[in-house]
Amino acid sequence: MKIFSHTILNCLLFYLMFSVPVSAQIPVNSWRAHLSYDSIQAVTGSEDKIFAASQSGILIYNKNYNSTETMDKVKGLSGAAISSIAYSPERQALLIGYHDGNMDVLKDGEISNYPYLKEQSHYMEKKIAGITFKQETALLSCSFGIVVFDMEQGEFKETYQPGMGDVLKVHDVAYDEDYYYAATESGLFYANVNATALYDPDTWERVTAFSGYNREVEHVEVFNGYIVISVKKGGGGNEIYYLNDLNNALLLLEGNIETLESSPDKLYVALSHQIRIYSRDLSSVEQLTEYASHPSRPTSVFYGPEGNLWIGDARAGLIKFRGGSADRIVPNGPSTDHAFEMVSVGEDVFSIPGGYDGQFNRVNRRGAVQKFSDQQWNNDLFSQRSDFVDIWIDPESTGHLLIGTWGDGLLEIRDGKIENQFLEYNSSLEESDDRGVFVQKVARDQEGNLWMLNYGTAHPLKYRGTGGSWKVFEYEQLQGEVPMELISASNGYKWGFLHDSPYLFVIDVRDTPSKPSDDRILITEPKDHNGKSYADKIYAIQEDEEGNIWIATDEGIGVDYNPSRVFERDTYQPSRPRITQEGYTHYMLRDNIVTDIATDPANQIWFATKTAGTFAYDPDAQEMSHHFTASDSRLLTDTIGSIAINEAGEVFMGTSRGVVSYRSSTSEGKETFRDTYAFPNPVPPDYQGPITITNLVDNVNVKITDINGNLVYETVAKGGQATWNGKNFSGRSVGSGVYLIFLTNEDGSKTHVEKLLFIK
Repeated sequence: MKIFSHTILNCLLFYLMFSVPVSAQIPVNSWRAHLSYDSIQAVTGSEDKIFAASQSGILIYNKNYNSTETMDKVKGLSGAAISSIAYSPERQALLIGYHDGNMDVLKDGEISNYPYLKEQSHYMEKKIAGITFKQETALLSCSFGIVVFDMEQGEFKETYQPGMGDVLKVHDVAYDEDYYYAATESGLFYANVNATALYDPDTWERVTAFSGYNREVEHVEVFNGYIVISVKKGGGGNEIYYLNDLNNALLLLEGNIETLESSPDKLYVALSHQIRIYSRDLSSVEQLTEYASHPSRPTSVFYGPEGNLWIGDARAGLIKFRGGSADRIVPNGPSTDHAFEMVSVGEDVFSIPGGYDGQFNRVNRRGAVQKFSDQQWNNDLFSQRSDFVDIWIDPESTGHLLIGTWGDGLLEIRDGKIENQFLEYNSSLEESDDRGVFVQKVARDQEGNLWMLNYGTAHPLKYRGTGGSWKVFEYEQLQGEVPMELISASNGYKWGFLHDSPYLFVIDVRDTPSKPSDDRILITEPKDHNGKSYADKIYAIQEDEEGNIWIATDEGIGVDYNPSRVFERDTYQPSRPRITQEGYTHYMLRDNIVTDIATDPANQIWFATKTAGTFAYDPDAQEMSHHFTASDSRLLTDTIGSIAINEAGEVFMGTSRGVVSYRSSTSEGKETFRDTYAFPNPVPPDYQGPITITNLVDNVNVKITDINGNLVYETVAKGGQATWNGKNFSGRSVGSGVYLIFLTNEDGSKTHVEKLLFIK
């Protein structure tokens, strides 16, 4: 089939040589991690590199080139819950331990995974808390003892269990010429390095030289002939003792100890807000309380062979310190891995890291607005505010925000600065038992009026009109209740649900919010086709692109396909979609706790869940298009708290270990073809991924021909995006050359041609 003249095709071939666009987006069906490296929990290094671990990724700093790169699960790590790292100069390898007992080894740019401990069923806890090297072996401090890993053979050899018969958590291991020392949950134990049966608990003895010797010992370090230990105090904090023999312990200091490290000449004690640096005989001490214009909150210390002190900090990231000078090394990313709430406007995604606990208490997370725009994260920090819980972005000016906070009322922010703060004295918002003003949800209707849920007050629904007037809606049905969601639907109704119950509320103010006498409010419970209640609890509610209301319950999903009639029904019976998988039919997402719902540009419905990852279904709820879990995808964990999808079809998932995103095959349609492009273009040799044509007019017909006008592929775009696997109708990969992409909307009023070059 030929649909274009040969002469025009030759002209387009010449034009292509000078017009191949470059995409800044990630390819369709690919992942990327958006991790914070502002909080570093462990640091180690080699002659030319420093390795710093956040909770879910590794920052690698190249000293020679002053450059950084990162490693995470998307880039090849086997897990996300990093518990320890250590570098072996002898093997020139980095060992990475995880909370679940998994272990990676990074050597020569390649990652090898050793899941043996993770796969064992003998112990409930398998955390690798510390790594100590001795010749060709790595001594792994684990939740059930000390595991010996042979670096040369790549094998786990044996397990030592200090504890005189008890299986104890081991936090740290050190050794000298005579003994191994094990810091455990029940004291400090030692054994002769030449003992032949270290696996035998009777080989180990407890050190009894300090008071309360069966207390938890968190760290042990051998320094200049001393054995230095950090012991937990009963009322909180730690005591540091130093032993010059196993029978004599002296108290060095008390405080909240993060870690102990040493160099040949210095002992470094990282406390919660300072680093103390001791001389070889422990007689003199220096204090480091700030660096790089940041108050110190050190978590880890490493003395590099080049003479620099490398510090991992809980808020300042990786610090390079020498001679009083400090440099902060932090790659671009969000300020924290917490993503309590995420929303999108256009291609921008906003994340806030606040929240509250299960009893609605504060969690005291620093106020921050994290914005992903133009492929970069920008962070506005508000150190005097905390616990941001909801965000509204002005679509006309994304620098204008409204933030609901857990204690600080409603904040109006413009260009990174707080412009207004609404509290009990300048608005209708009220305090909750003198604990602060809690604004749980913020919504804006089509007229620009603001609607808020003011937690802990007799009448929780509050309103601020476009002119600045405030109002309290004193609905008897909501008095004293705890509404958990508030959405302003496209038909003007306000929807939500009540805490820990199966009840929805729907409010219709009939376009007259200043006249409550004509309002309609409904408290209703979803029923099945027999008119019987089926759910005990509602978890989430969301409107899709077509105005349908999706309701997530503990007994599956309900969908109201005609929400404008909700007040006319005697019984509320939303549809309950069923899904058939592997011959078994069940209600969609039954027994899953849904934490958030979002729709993509093709109106696919995405569900974030508490324990089962992320699901996506087509708009008519007949087919599951995606189910991502940590075991079969690049998800960091199966615990997803929030989800947002931008107009490019990139799905951002806020997990308990940080944010990751997946580029779906859909995007929002455009008015014209002005910004249309294909990527990758040119298509490189051996490329196996999808070729994406994006920024299309909605749902266009896509025809792809070779240079001679022969049709090789045809499809219909999903929203503003289409993909092609690079194969013809026979399933064979196309050859080198120029291919033409013909785009036509449904009525033929808009057409466009793109060029695509294959290089084989």
